[in-house]
Amino acid sequence: MRVFAAVSISVLVGCTARPTGITFGAPTPLTQLETTSIHTLDLALTIGIGDDVEAQHQSEAGRSRVRVERADDGATLQFLEWKNSNLEGRGVKVTTTNVITTDDDQPVPAETAAFARSLTQPLAGPDALQVELMRVPTFLDRRVARLERTFASLARQSLGQNVEVRGATVQLTGATESVAIFTTTLDATTTSGPVQMDYALTGTLEVQRADTFILGFTLEGPVTVETPGATTEQPSVRGAGTLVLSRRMRPLIAAEPQVVSALP
Repeated sequence: MRVFAAVSISVLVGCTARPTGITFGAPTPLTQLETTSIHTLDLALTIGIGDDVEAQHQSEAGRSRVRVERADDGATLQFLEWKNSNLEGRGVKVTTTNVITTDDDQPVPAETAAFARSLTQPLAGPDALQVELMRVPTFLDRRVARLERTFASLARQSLGQNVEVRGATVQLTGATESVAIFTTTLDATTTSGPVQMDYALTGTLEVQRADTFILGFTLEGPVTVETPGATTEQPSVRGAGTLVLSRRMRPLIAAEPQVVSALP
């Protein structure tokens, strides 16, 4: 009888024990970083007015590899690789007020400046998503509203001003002692003039646990394009395709390891 009671208690405790959360350590300040960014967009479109339309295929692909280094008043970037860009092999300087080329002090286009600033962010300290991850333990296979709101906000900033984020999810789906893997989704719409593009993307986010360093992310999925306000007498664009985005970050100066809680 006592043996039966002991076994029953053990089973009950095992069934009701709370899972152990995954924790993340404080970031170590970075001074140098190398980042590789890739994007591909492939679209099958019909363009024209009313019934007078023609089919077009549009595709674009880009890859950049950039070395980022902290400077006294901001950061410098050396574009080691950036095909079809006049900045390949050149550098830019990013400060709080401007983004200029290092060889002739010329301002860069607004889109390039925004891209350069996004690359320097890891040197500035933890972003909002990293702060949320450090705040409390994260549990496997559980959605966390605060993480999803933060992820949506960062996506909104990355996609530009004319964007509507309809939904975003972030869910921890795997972890080792050193790295945590999150599954993400992003549903959004961007508008450029009369043209509207809808995204339905899924991907993964890799985060180093010791210092909450974001090693990289991928997002990919279908996109649709249309001009919702066009009449039969106005030019219209319609079509569909796929979009792939990815970014990998690598510190060039190793951070000091920090102890984090063991996995269950």
